[in-house]
This record gives sequence, structure tokens and C-alpha cells, in this order.
Amino acid sequence: MIKPVTTWIVVADAARARIVMNKGVGRGICDVPGAAFENDIKREGEVYADRPGRVHDRMAAGRHAMERPNDVKRQSAAAFAKTICGHLAAHDRNNGFDRLVLIAEPSFLGHLRAALPKRIADRVTAEVAKDLTRAGNDDLVRQLESVLAV
Repeated sequence: MIKPVTTWIVVADAARARIVMNKGVGRGICDVPGAAFENDIKREGEVYADRPGRVHDRMAAGRHAMERPNDVKRQSAAAFAKTICGHLAAHDRNNGFDRLVLIAEPSFLGHLRAALPKRIADRVTAEVAKDLTRAGNDDLVRQLESVLAV
């Protein structure tokens, strides 16, 4: 008996993510239980309550504000991508999926790529740079027709 090829599809942006799966040609997609994630994105004012410090120029008499050490949104998105990839790694050990498709908002797709362990990154068969987090499963099937036999 031939084992069906299980494909997990990560649908994400910096605020929310979910994982759906396909168990073979003509089977459609269904949600993976326990694979919905939310990110609590903080505003910069919540993290940096004070105004940035000021410094003197070395060459002139002017002063200017110092730059913030980190971009809060970028740092939050990177941490969220690591959370999602940690979930994938945990299920990879249990042979949860054979292939992986990433659907993410373009800037978040870069965070996912950076956070994926090499073993899982080798199984990525397609990437779609679109924000489809609010799309239903039927809409996802239509979007995936060009990259996956759903």
C-alpha cells in the first residue's frame, strides 16, 4: 500500500497564522488541530515609553535624537516566526508531514525562511507571497491550484 503524501500549508502574517494540510490529490485541505497561532504585537510606545536620548554632533553644534536600538514590529515578527517553526519542528520529529508550502505576507515570508531549520526548509515545495490569513479553506484551494494538486 502506498503511503499518501501529507503536505502542510502554513498560512501566516505577522499577527496570525494557521496550518492546514492536504493528504493527497483530490482530498482538499483541512485544518491541523492545535495549529492556530496569534501574535500579540506591541506598539512602539508600549515598549519604549520614554523619548529617545539626544546626542551632540562631533563636527557641528547641532543635537539630534538617537535611533531606537530595535524595531519592535520586526523583532516581534521574527519571534513569531520562530514560534511557528518550533511547532513545525516538533511535528517533524513525529513524521507529521512530508512536504511544506508557505503562504505568507511578503515581509513575513522572509522571517519564516530565516527561522526554518534546514531539515524542514529542504521540504518546502512552494512559496506564495500573499496575505491569505483571512481566506477560508475553499479560497486557499483556489490559490493553491497552481502549486499543489489539492
